[in-house]
Amino acid sequence: LYDDKISVFNSASSRFYAPSDLSGIASMHTEHIRACPQWHNKSACYDCVFINTDMESGQSGMQGLEIAQVFCFFSFTL
Repeated sequence: LYDDKISVFNSASSRFYAPSDLSGIASMHTEHIRACPQWHNKSACYDCVFINTDMESGQSGMQGLEIAQVFCFFSFTL
């Protein structure tokens, strides 16, 4: 049972280094992932993401990834 505060967010951003893609500044990129129940006062916008579910097997490419749709982001501390 968890009795502390849980924060819920509609979006998150990720900053990462992509050496194979030189289009960003020094190969740095930022992605915004949205999970908004109402996007620009219209329908919902729930982005899809890739999740690395098999890091131990060393599979290359898409073989170790799963596809998921984001409905919310949350944060908590233990």
